[in-house]
Amino acid sequence: MKTESVYVREMYAIIEAVKKWRQYLLGRRFKIITDQQSLQHLLTQDLHTPEQQK
Repeated sequence: MKTESVYVREMYAIIEAVKKWRQYLLGRRFKIITDQQSLQHLLTQDLHTPEQQK
């Protein structure tokens, strides 16, 4: 099993945080702040792997 890249680990951390706080976030605008440069531009990227496309 290979170690996941920092990009993937940060992405999973954000997903898990949003899932955990979902009940408080539903119906509200919120901003996710990260220092991971590649994730800061997530909406403008081409997503190639199935994990990124989820």
